Amino acid sequence: MKTSRLLGRVIAVLVAAALALTLSPAASRSAHAAPTITLISAHTVKPLGQPITVTAKPSVPAPIMFGDVLLADGWHAYDSDTPDTDGIFTLELTYRDSAPGVFTYRLRTYFTAEEAISSEFQITRTPIVTLLSAPAVSPAGSTITARSKVHPILAGIGFTEVYTPTRGWLRSQQTSINLGAGEITDGIGEFRLPLTYGATTPGTYLWRVGATINGATGRSATFTIVRTPAVQLRSASAVATRGVLTYARGRAYPMRPGYTGFAQVRYGTNWVTISYGTSNSLGDFTVPLRYGVNAAGTATFRLGATINGTPYHSPAFYVTRS
Repeated sequence: MKTSRLLGRVIAVLVAAALALTLSPAASRSAHAAPTITLISAHTVKPLGQPITVTAKPSVPAPIMFGDVLLADGWHAYDSDTPDTDGIFTLELTYRDSAPGVFTYRLRTYFTAEEAISSEFQITRTPIVTLLSAPAVSPAGSTITARSKVHPILAGIGFTEVYTPTRGWLRSQQTSINLGAGEITDGIGEFRLPLTYGATTPGTYLWRVGATINGATGRSATFTIVRTPAVQLRSASAVATRGVLTYARGRAYPMRPGYTGFAQVRYGTNWVTISYGTSNSLGDFTVPLRYGVNAAGTATFRLGATINGTPYHSPAFYVTRS
């Protein structure tokens, strides 16, 4: 009998101790999940001069939230905010807001005796790139250039990109932007690059220019260049001997075989066709310059070709015979 009473008392003590432990503050805290921070929205890529904000809400109401930025020596609290009436925080992230680059952030807040830290995320401040000049229309086969300006004036990479229907945006040309050297102009942040994609094929091309500085890339607004069919003079003697027949070589764009190429001479106010030739697979054709072959003097010529039913002409050139 005594043994059973003693056993009953021991069990009662153990139950009471377990209940007390369960109701203790420490046990109560351990029974709940640790507080967290949820990122609601973040504008993480912006050009210089535009604010970058992040919106977040902790799982438990908190009086303040910090934006920590990761530097070489560790995390530093740089921005802070108090909650709105719904307990939501909106922080503007201002570290180096005037310099391009990629920066690592996290959000952090305190509760009574606990700290909550969000997952890390990156923000990117991009350089501002502006197209200064590029021709809207250019004959196929000609060399054209885009002149651009980047802000701020720092070393980096300048580039051109062209849009293709099958592969999207493709990098075309690029150059190092070195202050006072390379393609930089007068230390004012300009760079020039040729627009080479599709140079020999008539059509409409969508372009943009860009620059990468400190790992951050900015791009200009898009612009369009129309490449028109064209005829170019490839070779002709500027000086010839009287009585000796000379030839001119031209190229038609797009470069295809079977075009009818021709030579014309300026006669008064008119252009008169004097000879014909047929283009090869490169669009090249050769025609004789018969006019005035036996006379001394200077004659004005141009080459042409009929492309898709329309005649196109090269710039004028001169041949002097003596």
